[in-house]
Amino acid sequence: MSIIKNTPEEKFLLTTNKPERTICWKRVTKNEQAEVNDLLIEHFATGEPLTVSRSLSRQEIVDLICGLAEECIDHAASVCAYDIESQKVCGAVLVSGPYNKEVQPEYGQFPNSLKNNQISSLLGKLGGMIPGHANQRPYNVLEMIVIDAKYARQNITTTLINRSLTIAKSNKIPLFYAECTSYNSARLIEKMGWQCVEEIAFVDYVDPHTGTKTFATISNPHTSVKLMVTNLGQQDGV
Repeated sequence: MSIIKNTPEEKFLLTTNKPERTICWKRVTKNEQAEVNDLLIEHFATGEPLTVSRSLSRQEIVDLICGLAEECIDHAASVCAYDIESQKVCGAVLVSGPYNKEVQPEYGQFPNSLKNNQISSLLGKLGGMIPGHANQRPYNVLEMIVIDAKYARQNITTTLINRSLTIAKSNKIPLFYAECTSYNSARLIEKMGWQCVEEIAFVDYVDPHTGTKTFATISNPHTSVKLMVTNLGQQDGV
């Protein structure tokens, strides 16, 4: 694989080991929203430990993720990959922010789904730890990462994350956080140099809605949710 060029007309991300396929990148806009949502729904139905463990219906998955995904649309650092041959989106990195001590991420409430509220409460507990680490500095949150299974293991996700970080750095955002809910996502960005600053083990977490250890049955290798951070550099005066 190799980055081949980057022009205003066509932003080539990388070539794959298949000569006929070239992957490009672009900002995620409303034009790509439906395709990105389809990828997310498929992933959260089959490969996301929190949602799989709660056996969410398709509608519950849509309610849980699509509102958040919409908030990330048109964010400067939300980017997607697409296959230039098929013109189909094959992966995406969705970002929210910037946040600071006055403006912080919100975690949804779901009056029609206890399961969604349980997931939101766990992530809210983890995300609520960010301000104590950010120390009043502005930050973005890497909300969701998704890749079409047919395009996995081609370095696309890593390249998209790095592209997103580059955009954030150019906009003078010094910190990037991620709430990793699976072993795979945590391992990916740990290999990229991100640091784990908080962790909540599934076997220890007590759900405030039921008073039970709702996620304790999630099996290895998924054992916890992790709050990860990467420092993009200090801002002047921060």
